[in-house]
Amino acid sequence: MKKITGFMILFLLLIAGCSNSTDQAKESNEKVAESEQKQLEELVEEEVFQQPIMDYIKEGEAIADIMVLGMEPEKEEEMMNITAKMNESLAENSEWFMSYLSEVGEGEVLPYHSNFGITEDEYHIFLDSENHMKLMKIGEAPITVTREGDLLTLEANNTDTLNSVTFDLKANTVKTDYGTLEYNGEIEASDRQVITGPWSGFSWRLVEGDISQLEDIDNIDETTEITIIDFYIGQLKETEETLVYIEYKGIKNLEKIQEEEHLLFKQN
Repeated sequence: MKKITGFMILFLLLIAGCSNSTDQAKESNEKVAESEQKQLEELVEEEVFQQPIMDYIKEGEAIADIMVLGMEPEKEEEMMNITAKMNESLAENSEWFMSYLSEVGEGEVLPYHSNFGITEDEYHIFLDSENHMKLMKIGEAPITVTREGDLLTLEANNTDTLNSVTFDLKANTVKTDYGTLEYNGEIEASDRQVITGPWSGFSWRLVEGDISQLEDIDNIDETTEITIIDFYIGQLKETEETLVYIEYKGIKNLEKIQEEEHLLFKQN
């Protein structure tokens, strides 16, 4: 058996020391990595919590008012009568009407003409119809907002189009029954928001099909399929209620499709 000399003992100690140092360095690096990962996760979590949407909706339960666009019964009847007379007259003067349309620039209001089949006063009432539209309550919906990680889900009972909506707080997308919508910008409160009253918030959109076809009606035929989904969430300036609004519109089989729904609620 060989003797272990002092040199060999020193060498073994050095090797052991190097091994310990390596293990310690490895352990130290792992701790640093864990710390950095934790800090990153905390930053991401903080960023998610700072999403502006969290100012308008949070976990919990509430009762929402289901709202639709409409008019007071008397005004609605008046508008229906005016529209019916106008449609009947324009159907009888369709060639003239197409020619009349070609004389007016895009976005301009058609000047009054007796061929509209209504009086000039009635025509002004017709043009002013939007100012008579308002949100009208048709029912109530219990809503529940829950969160799992980056996903915030709004579930609403007794609704037609807003049954379940999930916000991906990290990707800033909204998943609906119609598909996943991409972020489409911020909404600023304005006096031009006549129907709802001024409100601020955010919007998301999903478009399927060639919407450029809508610019020329001659491009639309039986094969045309266009879908546009717009989703909004924000807060009414006057009442501080949260507004959730979805609009589905499109064309399929030469038929125009349009559905929309509004929810108004406050959370404690």
